[in-house]
Amino acid sequence: MTEWDTTRTSLPATPLMDTLTSKSLYSGLHWNNAFAEADGRAMLHVVRHGSDVEGWAASHLLPQRTSNPVYDAPSIIGDLADGAPEDWYPQLLVGARNGQCNPANLLGDETQALSQLLDSFQQIEASSMAWLYADTQTAERLVGADDAFVPILSEMDCTIPVRFNDLDGYLQILTGKLRYGVRRDLKQSGGLPQSEVVGAAGNDLLTACAPLAVKTQTRHGASSTPEGMLRYLSKCVAAAEEAVIFYYGPREQPSAFSLALIESDRLWVRLVGLDYGPDGETFGRYPGVLAYGPAVFAAKRGLLEVNVGAGNSTFKRHRGAVAEPRWSLLKPPAGVTVNRAFVSARNEARATEWGLGSGAGILGGWRA
Repeated sequence: MTEWDTTRTSLPATPLMDTLTSKSLYSGLHWNNAFAEADGRAMLHVVRHGSDVEGWAASHLLPQRTSNPVYDAPSIIGDLADGAPEDWYPQLLVGARNGQCNPANLLGDETQALSQLLDSFQQIEASSMAWLYADTQTAERLVGADDAFVPILSEMDCTIPVRFNDLDGYLQILTGKLRYGVRRDLKQSGGLPQSEVVGAAGNDLLTACAPLAVKTQTRHGASSTPEGMLRYLSKCVAAAEEAVIFYYGPREQPSAFSLALIESDRLWVRLVGLDYGPDGETFGRYPGVLAYGPAVFAAKRGLLEVNVGAGNSTFKRHRGAVAEPRWSLLKPPAGVTVNRAFVSARNEARATEWGLGSGAGILGGWRA
């Protein structure tokens, strides 16, 4: 009888880079390698049945509470659980260290492969476990495999399917009213942004874009410096097959930009930086670098879709994006009680608010 086996290897795990594939940039090996600290707390779990790989995932052990609430389980669950935030740490993040599209990488016998992965995660000493921003199918599999996971409907992740060849084709997939809005944006911004494929080492365009990213992060309540942002942008560039910057204005002093990464035949818009007018306006440049430039670039490169990220889903839908729910699956610490009825109620309220329809906040297989 062929044996099942799960191996754990410290990240980064470069020798396996080309053999383990993912549908998502963020649960892929390039990205998890790039964001693994060299401290032995990031691991690669690979499930094999005989010589065949049946599934794999990364895990990242966070010993102390992260300052980013997007990846902090106590912030995500909020007042639906008792206890103190520190009770959740050390916290084991599985699937992806960051990024809001985190499907399971399962092949063949998916049920057995997931069971093997969960067993491997449990062998790492941690107070809590979190599989953040999973698609609905992955979320249902997780609660089916272990009902201790609490599913929180967390975000709407948006992608533009590339079913066109150029800007005219992109406009044709939109309704008349939405098409008018795009044309208005393009007129205001002066047309599509410029684009340039970039590398991580010593790139002057990355350096020019970093202060814009700081400006946008500050506007949204996050602090950074141009030097720190440049390090982060360079790390993102190194974490994908290829990287592209879309920008308006002079190359040495752009007025708007986005950094997009090519991985798994998709374009992932990772980060946007903008100059703002007196009333916060961007003169059509925000949708230009977020959606229009990346969409036309992806069409010319023959890519499948453009991921424009989570949040602001109505704005993105009006630019041709399709929004899908993302779930955070949280396994609480021992002794922490979660009000499961309140979880279901909040999920349903969010599903209604986000236009998913009645019942969409109830995850199949989960017991409230």
